[in-house]
Amino acid sequence: MGVLRWGVLGLGALVCVMQASHGEEDRTVQDAPLFAYVGTFSSPLGDVLPTQVDLPPGNGRGIHCFRVDRSTGGCESIGTFDLGTSPSSLVINASGTRMYSANETDRVGDEGQGTVSSYTIDRKTGLLTMLNTVPSGAAGPTYVSLHPGGRHLYAGNRLHDSIAVFAIASDGTLAYQGEEWSRGNYPRSFNLEPSTRFLFCCNQRSDNLAIFEIDEASGMPQFTGQFVPVGNPSCVVFLETAALTDRND
Repeated sequence: MGVLRWGVLGLGALVCVMQASHGEEDRTVQDAPLFAYVGTFSSPLGDVLPTQVDLPPGNGRGIHCFRVDRSTGGCESIGTFDLGTSPSSLVINASGTRMYSANETDRVGDEGQGTVSSYTIDRKTGLLTMLNTVPSGAAGPTYVSLHPGGRHLYAGNRLHDSIAVFAIASDGTLAYQGEEWSRGNYPRSFNLEPSTRFLFCCNQRSDNLAIFEIDEASGMPQFTGQFVPVGNPSCVVFLETAALTDRND
């Protein structure tokens, strides 16, 4: 099973990296391909809402795919999945077979909803094939997070102050389930704590973390009534000390 790493490369570009597991032999890891995927703003600025004043020029082409040289860190382009709807946030499942994107500047339906897409990943070539695209329930989906159980995907509709939930079928396709008010303004990002029972949402412009309990069956977040005051929160991570050893690395 692969291990997924991610990070930020430049303004608005989310990088997902797929590599071999640390548990495999070093030789096998070195021989296996390492791929990186960069999500970009790829929609003309004329196709955004008046409130979206913080977007850079949309001069990306969609999801840019690279093979990474393990010895030098250099990147060789292997192609681009052309998508003119600004896939500005990406996430890959634990087995490295599926990718999901939040398409921030898409506009579908009478309400101009954004969209979320699912893809298959060819683990030999690193190339993507789209499975399906579904409306996100509101405008401006800018963040996606995958439940570790692999059955639900969450998307933050930043311009609508909501968290959308999608069921993931066995073939990787998405189905919209519903959305929950973020209990604040501009949900920048969110994260599940290690037990996956609670989701913490960073409401950047209302200066709070809102805490939700996840329904195991539906995956829907249910507000616990708890807020944590934090000025302009943008991300939250967790340290589970019960799983730690005495290692210092």
